Amino acid sequence: DVKYPVVTGHEVLGIVTHVGAEVQNVKVGDRVGYGPLLCAGVTVFAPLKRFVKEGQSVGIIGIGGLGHLAVKYAKALGCRVTAYTSKVAEKKDELTKLGADEVRSSIDLDELKANAGSHHFIINCLSTNNNPLMNAYIDLTRRDGRFCQVGAPANGEELNINLRKLIGGQINLFGSMIGSVKDTEEMLEFSAKHNILPDCEIFEWEEWNTAFEKCAKGSAKYRCVVNCENYAKKIGK
Repeated sequence: DVKYPVVTGHEVLGIVTHVGAEVQNVKVGDRVGYGPLLCAGVTVFAPLKRFVKEGQSVGIIGIGGLGHLAVKYAKALGCRVTAYTSKVAEKKDELTKLGADEVRSSIDLDELKANAGSHHFIINCLSTNNNPLMNAYIDLTRRDGRFCQVGAPANGEELNINLRKLIGGQINLFGSMIGSVKDTEEMLEFSAKHNILPDCEIFEWEEWNTAFEKCAKGSAKYRCVVNCENYAKKIGK
C-alpha cells in the first residue's frame, strides 16, 4: 500500500481507480501517466510542431534519449533531417534507419563550420560549456532561423555566446521543456498515427549499475528502463 504524500518518480504509468466529480477527460479503468514519450517525446515534439514546416531542413544535435525521438518526429513532419553525433562511424547506419537523411559530426569544428547556415531549425539536445562548439552549433542555423536548446546544463554552468552571430543572422535563440497538456495530447496522437515509440533497453532491478554505466558512456540505445514489475513479483509485492 502507498502511503501519501509520496514522490513517485519521474516517469509513471498507472490505471485510474477513482475520479473526482469535476473530472471529465478520464474515467475509471483508463491508463494514464507520464514518460518516456510524455517527457522526452513532448520536450522535442512541442517546439518542432510549433515552428517547423514540411520540407525545411532540421538539424538535431546529440542523439540520445531526446535526440533519437527528435529525429523521428522531424522526419514524420516532412523535414530533411541531419543528425549530429560524436560517433558518426558507429551510429550512421542506425540513425539513417531512425530517419536521418544525413549524419554529421557534433565535435569536428571544421565540419561544423563547413555546414554553417544549413538549417532552418536546430534543436540542441546536448549541454556543453565548450564555447567554440556551442557557437559553431548556433552558426548551423540559417538567417532568420530558430535555435532551440533542450539539453539542460549543470547548475552554475555558463557559456559565452557570440551575440553578433545572433544579431547579424537574425537568429531566434530559445529554450523549451516538456509541454502543455494540449501539446502532450497532440504528441500522443501524432505518435500513434506515425507509429513513433522510444527505443528502449530493458534492465532488471539488479542491473541498475549497468544501466547507469551505459548512460554515462553515451552507449544507451536510447533510453534505459529498469523493470520494477519483475522485482516486485520476486519480493511478493
